[in-house]
Amino acid sequence: MPLPSRQLPGKSLAKQQGTVLVTVLMMFAIAAFMAAEMGYRQKYDVRRTSAMLMTEQAREYLTGAEQVAKLALIEDFKSDRKNNAYVDSLNEIWATRQPPFPVDGGYIQGQLIDAQSLFNINNLILPDTGKPSPTAKTIFINIMNGLDIPKEGSAEAVYEKIVDWLDTDQNETGTDGREDSYYMGLKRPYRTGGQPLADLSELRAIDGIDRDTFEKLAPHIVALPPGTPINLNTAESELLSAAQVKNIDQLLSRRNKNPVKANEVAQYLPKSAPTGDTTEGSDSEDTGDTNTQRNASSVGTAVKDSGFSANSEYFELRAAAKIGERTLYSRAIVYRKATQGASDDAASRANDGRLQVIYRAFVDPLQQPDPVVATPASE
Repeated sequence: MPLPSRQLPGKSLAKQQGTVLVTVLMMFAIAAFMAAEMGYRQKYDVRRTSAMLMTEQAREYLTGAEQVAKLALIEDFKSDRKNNAYVDSLNEIWATRQPPFPVDGGYIQGQLIDAQSLFNINNLILPDTGKPSPTAKTIFINIMNGLDIPKEGSAEAVYEKIVDWLDTDQNETGTDGREDSYYMGLKRPYRTGGQPLADLSELRAIDGIDRDTFEKLAPHIVALPPGTPINLNTAESELLSAAQVKNIDQLLSRRNKNPVKANEVAQYLPKSAPTGDTTEGSDSEDTGDTNTQRNASSVGTAVKDSGFSANSEYFELRAAAKIGERTLYSRAIVYRKATQGASDDAASRANDGRLQVIYRAFVDPLQQPDPVVATPASE
């Protein structure tokens, strides 16, 4: 009868030792992996926290830039009020481009732009009636044709779609208009705005406005309250041509050294522009008396109703702040109340020149539409 086999003690011990060794090595590998992962996460968290702090610091600097812009606009208004001539032109201090200003860890830079030097897209709808404005339509279509956009379709079609986005009714404009009935039938349905644009980016939601069309059009337009006039002293030449302004060459040659005043605007108005009653005060001089102020008010009202002016109430601040490796851009619309002495009410006059930021947006550097802020030469 064969004897039962017995496992030698030496072999069993060696096998157990091998198992322990493998287990220990695995534990060391797991520990090393966990240590590396913790180190990576810690490094990532530190970088993320640092980036957040730099971004927040950049935001504070950009907000501070708004205060500097306000000071420039306040001083400009005080000067206009002192001279009894409310004029805004490109030779004034607020329009001067400043070099980068060094701050702790980087720099900030900003540029004030007259928002009324651009075409206000919200002027396509008349504020008092809610109906399309024939004058604004002509200007807008001329701008589109001058830019040779869109590639497909017509400027008229784009105009009709924008009007339907802005108006409050559900009646399609022309043959290419688009109301809720169209947009609600899309794969991802939505409705038309039914109100003035708050930001130009809303145009991208309108049928027919692709990225190429938007990028070409955006530098020439702005979204301001309806009825905001174009400033003849700051408007770009393309806009003046699109508006069919008279005596453009003379206007462009004189306005920096001798800006157009309110009582001179009428001589540049296109024939289609309503001029109102400009008889009273059209030849008045700045004497500082009550009658002159009332006459200036009469002219100022007529000028505003015509869609053109010699001064502005809306300004856009484009700024950039670079802190460490982070760069942040911002856009802000600053409203400066300017009634040009139109009211005899002391409370109303006290509010003249009052400043308010009505719009603010921090812009991703990769989506900066108009890099007006220069990079310092040292970089």
